[in-house]
Amino acid sequence: MGSQELQRKLGFWAVLAIAVGTTVGSGIFVSVGEVAKAAGTP
Repeated sequence: MGSQELQRKLGFWAVLAIAVGTTVGSGIFVSVGEVAKAAGTP
């Protein structure tokens, strides 16, 4: 049996999706802290 290897590559759309997901994901954590700070304690 010959060995078959998977090609490791990222296309434009995959890289774009990772970048957008990272930006949105980090923005959610930053905004939650700002909202909690503005709301104060109950």
